[in-house]
Amino acid sequence: MLVLPELLNEKRLFLRFNSAPIPSNPKSPDDFKASVLNNGTSIALHLTRIVELGQRCVQEFGLYRDQLEIKDDLVVFSSRTLGLLLHEIPSVLARLRVLQNNLLRFAALTEKAKGQLPGSIHDFIKKPDKYGLSPEAVRIIVNYWRSSGHYIKYLRDVDQHYYPSSPVLNRYFMQVRPKLRVHVQFPDYDEAGIAGDLKYDLENDALQTLHVGFTELHQAFEDLAALHTDNETQHQPSIRMDQLGDLAPFRERTLSLLYEESIQKTDAATTIHLSAVVIGQLESGQVSVRKAILDEEGLRRARALYGVRDDPETPLEDAANAQ
Repeated sequence: MLVLPELLNEKRLFLRFNSAPIPSNPKSPDDFKASVLNNGTSIALHLTRIVELGQRCVQEFGLYRDQLEIKDDLVVFSSRTLGLLLHEIPSVLARLRVLQNNLLRFAALTEKAKGQLPGSIHDFIKKPDKYGLSPEAVRIIVNYWRSSGHYIKYLRDVDQHYYPSSPVLNRYFMQVRPKLRVHVQFPDYDEAGIAGDLKYDLENDALQTLHVGFTELHQAFEDLAALHTDNETQHQPSIRMDQLGDLAPFRERTLSLLYEESIQKTDAATTIHLSAVVIGQLESGQVSVRKAILDEEGLRRARALYGVRDDPETPLEDAANAQ
């Protein structure tokens, strides 16, 4: 996976975590910081997609609303768009569960723990004072777990162990009142686990649950980081060169292309900025770095790619040409 620094910076995600003094090995695919940021990026993308699909569902429902005799607050609704929305949910639950256990590993890397911490936050919560973490760190982890963490873990277990019928996706409606919106219901939490029949008495809002679950888990990461740093660090673009392995024999060649685009919208215009960096190898084995520049034909193709009209209202700028 790729970390999307612009997305994380825009949503102010994991900025203090990014400053935390934790071991990092950029040459390792198992790098801990990369794991946290990759999963955080993925969740943010899924949640954004869910919001967009939910808005599309409301528009679809609205096309026929004047033909409906609505007497209740909820109406069963089904469409292809809603199906796409529902299939985003298991991915969010799975990645939240990964981040939950990463939260515990983060504490282990930054605190002086007594011995090895459990691999699962669920096991840690049974005896949180056993492992020698600071009282502040224990409080952050326990408070998160009691607030939303335990329910997220439960939902992920329901989704995984009831597959393929997955009750987390079995109840979906269009809520008409008090506000028109998609309403997916999660099952009620059961301390006994998932052995018995699931209940939906509380009509838990799935989309709100996912949003709160990510918000509170992210805050727990930032609160743990705040125990060790007051700084916030913006995320920067990076590229995984270790995928290439041994670069011998040396020869002049292109190794990678780092491509970036950003869209800036104002009341007056929309500007799309493009930039590209070519990383290569010389015959001596040294690495070369240069900016790539689009010619007029390249700019024309870029405009077509992004659907930009060839007029001054929506300029497309090649960052290398602009300098």
